[in-house]
Amino acid sequence: MKKLLIIFCPLLCYAQQPSIQDFFEEYHCNCESYDNESLFEFFGFDVEDDVTPAIEAINSFCKNDQKKTATQGYQTKRSENQYDHLKTKFKIGQYRVYTEEIDKKLAAKYPDQANDFSHVTELELNISDQISGFISGNSFAYHRVYGEFIDGKIKNESTVEFSMLWTEEGSTYNAGTCSIEILDDSTLKFKSDGRYFYIASGTGKNEFLYKYSFTKSAGEQLAEEVMIPKSKPVKATIQYENGKYSGSMSPREGFAQLKSNEKLFLSPGRVELTEPLNLSGIGNFQIIGDKTSLVAKIDMPVVKFNDTHGVTLKGLFVVHEIGAWCAHNCIEFYSSSKLSIEECTFDGSGYFGLSLYQVQDATIENNKFFNCEIGLAAWRSSDLMLRNNSFSKNRADNIMKNDISQFANDIYLENLFE
Repeated sequence: MKKLLIIFCPLLCYAQQPSIQDFFEEYHCNCESYDNESLFEFFGFDVEDDVTPAIEAINSFCKNDQKKTATQGYQTKRSENQYDHLKTKFKIGQYRVYTEEIDKKLAAKYPDQANDFSHVTELELNISDQISGFISGNSFAYHRVYGEFIDGKIKNESTVEFSMLWTEEGSTYNAGTCSIEILDDSTLKFKSDGRYFYIASGTGKNEFLYKYSFTKSAGEQLAEEVMIPKSKPVKATIQYENGKYSGSMSPREGFAQLKSNEKLFLSPGRVELTEPLNLSGIGNFQIIGDKTSLVAKIDMPVVKFNDTHGVTLKGLFVVHEIGAWCAHNCIEFYSSSKLSIEECTFDGSGYFGLSLYQVQDATIENNKFFNCEIGLAAWRSSDLMLRNNSFSKNRADNIMKNDISQFANDIYLENLFE
């Protein structure tokens, strides 16, 4: 064992920190909590051996690690504080552009149809604890285009920068880095750093000037300058079946990578979507939000589940933001079973807040359904438990009255209707 100790001593004493880290991870301990018996087992010592060199190496590792952590923490905090206190020209609220141009030549040629020859451009920039928005173009002479702002951040006192998720002719792709600069109280500049965009008129440019209007957020005081906090885009993390966690990723990546027997955690914030989130053929999984909003920016289902079993949804706010009316649902389940849906909000502006088709054994409780055509609808389903939910301001009905036998409880007695 002496030879073994001679081998291990330099291994421990001279910066083999990953070995010590492995020891902590395997025995679920840390610098403040470990025991000699674990040291014997992990490093191969006998009971009569002196483990002092190992303890000294661990103490050295912990001391260096604490210094490193403290330095990094100070630098991070200092950086965040500098960011938080950056004075900008931005105000908390929404910057909005709406332009409609009529093709004068065609309007003159066909005066009875003049309004048909229009090019419409819309842009929204939302400034709050994060930065989001979109730009869209709709023209009689060109297909509709739509760009979603993602990963927004403050570039300087008058400019925000973001990636553009661009959709046209049925294809969606990342179109690179773009920016919006506030030039004065009524004018902003939209700019692409890497490509031309064809917006509304079909004329390719990498820079556009627009007149904007501004609406302050409810409860915010309008000021000449405000402090813009660091943008915090929603991040997704997966807890794997073995208990370990993935690195952070975008929500769309999280939905795409989620497998059976896993949990998907979503951080607080707002996820703007131009394509539905889809899950199919998996089971025993959870999707857990934390004040997380899933926002449809076009007329589409927000989330679709097909052939999924043992599903838990919790803490999600699901909404359409495309105007007063749309024809799609917030969340749809097909051929699924053993569902638990709780503490979610379905703000429809569409047809059904929650749509269930051929669903068996679902518990739906402590949710909010409002601003839908119909809050909840089910077909060819059974053993649905609907309780402690609130329904309000749904236009046609709160619950679709087609087959009450699908429900396992008294849905009108055990839910709140306003």
